[in-house]
Amino acid sequence: MSARLSVIIPAYNESATILEILKKVTGVQIDGINLEIILVNDCSTDNTHELIEKFISEHPEHDMKLFNHEKNRGKGAAIHTGINQA
Repeated sequence: MSARLSVIIPAYNESATILEILKKVTGVQIDGINLEIILVNDCSTDNTHELIEKFISEHPEHDMKLFNHEKNRGKGAAIHTGINQA
């Protein structure tokens, strides 16, 4: 039986860095650990949301879930959303 590790990534206007972050996180492999990546877009006003959706669709082999806040609630709220979804 393998364990699950949930990684929460809060994002707000991260279009310049989100793809690099996702490549690094999805590149991590730990024996016996299933990696779950929970992304919380905190109502970004740039194209962060679209970049995340495209990355998820291009990498179906990874367990990634995207949740969106309809208004900006801050990093703490984004982390709480991620914890509730883990």
